[in-house]
Amino acid sequence: MNVLALLWGGSMLINFAWPRAASNPEPVQTLGSLSLGMHWLNKIPILYSVLGFVLIIGVIYYFAAARRHPEPILPPAETGAFVIPRESLPPDEIGPQ
Repeated sequence: MNVLALLWGGSMLINFAWPRAASNPEPVQTLGSLSLGMHWLNKIPILYSVLGFVLIIGVIYYFAAARRHPEPILPPAETGAFVIPRESLPPDEIGPQ
């Protein structure tokens, strides 16, 4: 089922990205209702314009904010045998001292 869902999603992505007026119109094909005010930008399909805008905002955010947060320092893993303290064991498993 997951494979079918991935195939369906991929085919729909290709379907929506296909440059045609029905699914991915250019702003000049919408009779001015989606005009972006720039002649060169009105010739790019809307899906590509939105994708480019999101990618540009993501890159700006990455360089402006996300890189300031350093990776957390993780302590090294314990080495040696795993020992359970006596006080953590149930009373019937402690045995003689």
